[in-house]
Formats: sequence, structure tokens, C-alpha cells
Amino acid sequence: MQAAQAAAEQAAGGQEATPQRPQAAQTPKPAVQQQPPQRPAQQPDPVAAERQQLAYQRQVTTELAQMSEGEGRAWHTLNALRDQFLTSYPEVRDQKTLRETFIKNPERYKEIESARLQFEHGKAVCQRDFQLHRQARITRQSELADFERKQTDAAVAKYNRANDEAFNQWFTKTYPGQKLSEVTKYTQIALRNAGVPDARVAELWKSGALRGVEVQQILAKAGLHEMGLAKARDLNSKKVQPPPVQRPGVYRAAGSGDDIAALGRDLDRATGNQSIRAATRLMQAKRRAGQL
Repeated sequence: MQAAQAAAEQAAGGQEATPQRPQAAQTPKPAVQQQPPQRPAQQPDPVAAERQQLAYQRQVTTELAQMSEGEGRAWHTLNALRDQFLTSYPEVRDQKTLRETFIKNPERYKEIESARLQFEHGKAVCQRDFQLHRQARITRQSELADFERKQTDAAVAKYNRANDEAFNQWFTKTYPGQKLSEVTKYTQIALRNAGVPDARVAELWKSGALRGVEVQQILAKAGLHEMGLAKARDLNSKKVQPPPVQRPGVYRAAGSGDDIAALGRDLDRATGNQSIRAATRLMQAKRRAGQL
């Protein structure tokens, strides 16, 4: 258009129009921004959705089964009010439709608002009744659970006393020379050696799982066995070792290295007064050998 206008002006002035090369309009080119490739939207898993719906239905069914009569009545009344409100005024299901109703039909919108206020009032009443009945049910269930727990504890205590008495009679008759308190200590050691923690033993003992007569008899025998092993180890540790055998023709001076080593071993094995005597002999041998 600029070239045509210039040619017209030249022609009007008597000059020969010279063709001019039109200049292209300088338009800024939009900067091309490279956007990262978008991942395709992940489609919802229908199987997972179905499982979630089934889990929700099971939860609702369980809660309905636990409701009291008052809770169920309030819950059903609330559902009926909501269904009636949504059926009578379907505009509230969609915000766009509700806005159009507000613009095009104000009278209908006022009617919807009035019905909504009535529904909210009825909803609050139902929720209040539901909570009152629910709290009353929870209180009753707690009292019942406490009563059953006390009954169970009393029955367990009675069972424990009866079995303890029967076991004590059996133990006194079967092992008249043994003290039950001493055997009990070794029974605990046997249980620890078997890998049973003390806390677990105390729990089983209090609950009555270890209080049956037959079970206590088995535990007592295990304790007696552990006691026998402990006494055998104690006797072996107190035995006096025989003197080392000397070969004929070999002279060993008093206080030699072999004597000192043997006396050291005797001191390690000795207990009580024997350890004092063994230490005395060892010191005398070291003095004779010139080590002190």
C-alpha cells in the first residue's frame, strides 16, 4: 500500500513512477518456548476404584450394624431429608444451573434458599440426636466391657488359687525335702535358658496359662533338673586335682615352674577358705623360686 501511494504521488507530480520494492512489515516473532513433553494423564484403575467402593460399603454396613435404635432413626431421617431436598430442587446439584436460576428466575431461587435453610435446620437436629444416642451407646459398651473384664479377672484369680493349692499339695507330697521357693529360682533359670523372657513368663503366669496343675508339675521338674546340674557343676569346681605324675629319675626342685603353674590352677578352682590356703601356698612357692 505504501508503494502504491508513492507511485500515485509521483504520477500526480509529472514524474515517472519508479517501482519500489515493498518492505515487509517488521512484526516481532513470538518467542517459541519449548515446553517439556506432558505425560499422558493416568487413567484411574477401575479395579482399584471398585475395591475402594466395596471397602466403603463394608465399613458403612459394619457401622450400621453397630448403631443403636436411636442412631439408626436419626441417620435414616437425615437421609430422607436430603433425598427430598435434592429431588424437589435438582438445581442445587450443579452450581452453574443454580447461578442461572439466580439470574433468570429469582423467585425460584428464593424458594430454593428457603428450602435449604429448612433442610439445614433439620440436618442439625438429626446430627444432634445422632451424637446423643451414639455417646449413650459408647458409654453402655464401655460399662459392659468393664463389667466383663472384672468378671474375667475374678474367674482367672479363682482358677489360679485352686490350681496353686493343688500343686502345693502335690509338691509337698512328692518332694518332702525340697523347698518350693528354691526350686522356683531354678525354674526361672530353665525358662531363661529356653529363650523365654521374664516379662513373657510373668504375663503367662498372671493370665493363668502357666497355673494349671500339670503345667506347674512340669515346670517344677524342669527346675529340679536345672538345680541338679548347678550342684554338679559346683562339686566339680571344688574337686582337688591330683598332683602331677613324676617320671622316675626326674628331680623337680621345690618351687619350680611346674609347681607354681599347678598352684595357680588350684587357686583358680578354689573357693572360700580353700582359695586362701591355695594363695598362701602359691606365694610360698614363688618366694622359694625367687620370684617375690
